Amino acid sequence: EALAPLLATGRVTAAALIALADAREADLNDDGFARRDDFFAYLDATSGALNLLMLDVLGAGRDGATREAARRIGRAFGILGHLRAAAINASQGRVVLPRDLLDDHGTGPAELLVGQPGPALEDAARELGFIAAGELAGARGLAHDMRRVALPVLVLARFCDAYLARLKRGGWNLFAPGIEPLPITVPLLVVRAWMSGRY
Repeated sequence: EALAPLLATGRVTAAALIALADAREADLNDDGFARRDDFFAYLDATSGALNLLMLDVLGAGRDGATREAARRIGRAFGILGHLRAAAINASQGRVVLPRDLLDDHGTGPAELLVGQPGPALEDAARELGFIAAGELAGARGLAHDMRRVALPVLVLARFCDAYLARLKRGGWNLFAPGIEPLPITVPLLVVRAWMSGRY
């Protein structure tokens, strides 16, 4: 019933909401993802799809460039979110980061589960951070086609910048204290984005 007014606008369909909920079922799998392609597909179907839904709610979802930018930012946001949550997930017996990428760097779920940071795990985290940065760059390459009404969605790119900076500062150690931005950072990012019109 809470979603009925939104559905009545015709901007969001029940099918899109159901697809998002279905994609979230992967969160119940403690084994995570064997392949990075599956991990990225999950991110596109969850954080990326949520960004697209928010564009639709704002009435900014028709433009292809805007949708592509939102999808890319959603993927970056998802990657960084899972890097930031890796230690908490590991403490609960869950490893979400793709195992093939961990294997490529000579590490694996065991190191995460025992809370054992090291160069191999840091290299794996750095590669994921590099991928996220690439998605952000791709999204910003589309900035000339953006409408300001889409900014509340695209501003997530600024959050990603802050998360990347903290992870870099921590040497990509996913167990390092202080990898979260200061509480004042997020509202400042929103204000700066709105004043500049840039994400």
